[in-house]
Amino acid sequence: MSLVRILAIGDTHDHPQDYAPDLLPEADLCIVTGDLTEDGARGERAGSGEMDRARGWLASLAERYPVYWIAGNHDMEVRNDTFGVIPNCTAIEGVTLTLDALPATLHGINLSPCFNAPMLKRVWDKMTDSRDVDAAAFDAIPPVDILVSHCPPEGCADASPRGIPLGSPGLRAYIERHRPRLVLCGHIHERGGQYAWLPKTPSKPGAPQTLVVNVACTPTLIAISFADPSYPVRIETNKLGRNTS
Repeated sequence: MSLVRILAIGDTHDHPQDYAPDLLPEADLCIVTGDLTEDGARGERAGSGEMDRARGWLASLAERYPVYWIAGNHDMEVRNDTFGVIPNCTAIEGVTLTLDALPATLHGINLSPCFNAPMLKRVWDKMTDSRDVDAAAFDAIPPVDILVSHCPPEGCADASPRGIPLGSPGLRAYIERHRPRLVLCGHIHERGGQYAWLPKTPSKPGAPQTLVVNVACTPTLIAISFADPSYPVRIETNKLGRNTS
């Protein structure tokens, strides 16, 4: 058994000082689930300076941990190569990697549904009001051990303050089909710190389940063994950032 400590962070929204590396726990690697900025390149053109702050934050994290990150819907026009080369820091949107040290495979996707508010796809990046587009995006992802998604799966850590599920049915179907060990997501701030196992009722004792963790505004330390799936997972959450209530 080889225990791996994964620090996952999401939805920092241009408040890097609230998530400075010296405020964070020790870990073997760090995964960022998107929304590093408030308005991405659009804000930068208006003089916000947020893109430089986001790059600087990633670089500071990478001095302490190996970092793997994706953009979120607020990270307007941010792509894998936007911040250039940052040592020890890897953008993983649309990329499948094998992390030999874990050992585990990893993939990142930034797509958030807006079925109930289709106008949002014209306001923010990488959003869709099409269930077909949502399904196709997750159908294209190969089976992996860790899936990093900006949005949560439908019906799991995805409810709006009114109780409306805002997550992705495509991601939910992917989980049911491939059973990754771990799904890390964010996007729905009110559900930051929530986690659950899917499927909620295993088909039989010992059947594989997926741990889904929403880390929006909530740095979360997950201790997990990929070499020994029977080893219990430990989760510690800590709301270091802004009050999202």
